[in-house]
Amino acid sequence: MSERHLPDGNPHPADPAGTGSAQTEETVNILRERAIRLAEPLPSSWRQTRLADLLVFQLGGTRFGIETALVAEVVSHGAITPVPGTPPFLLGVGPYRGRIVAVIDLRAWLDVDGRPLPPDFRVVVVTVAGMTFGLAVDSVEGVVRDDAGQRFPVVSPASAEGTPFVREMTGNRVGVLDLDGLCRSGRFVVNDGV
Repeated sequence: MSERHLPDGNPHPADPAGTGSAQTEETVNILRERAIRLAEPLPSSWRQTRLADLLVFQLGGTRFGIETALVAEVVSHGAITPVPGTPPFLLGVGPYRGRIVAVIDLRAWLDVDGRPLPPDFRVVVVTVAGMTFGLAVDSVEGVVRDDAGQRFPVVSPASAEGTPFVREMTGNRVGVLDLDGLCRSGRFVVNDGV
């Protein structure tokens, strides 16, 4: 019995002649037409949606967001101990779940609104590139679901090295921070050898 027969010995429906060639001319034409249709670009209304959750917060009246996958927790600022000899954007260090973490003043880092943080500011604890640290923000709005496919690249504030820290803008005017870029910045890395 050839490979193209059913267990009962009858020819396979795709090979009625039982020749072992399952691709009849009709099958080839159907597959060719299907391939041509599938190769056509999808209409823009069929655009794939890439949903992502963003933690949205305020800095000097401007809305920013961080992808929630990077956020460990939002906490009250508690006791932050200043560290002498550090740049102005480093508020200090503080306790977080049995560890000591650096707390970055995002207003100073991004040069947003020269006023100091409000007394009731919050700290967004994030883990990025193997580092856990806090980001001091004015207030937290909450988590919003955003279509990442609808974001727009932006020209944003940059460090002296030219690393952008706001990589995209959502349709709701939320600047999505580039925390990986922030961590790669030469301003952010501590030199243990000093």
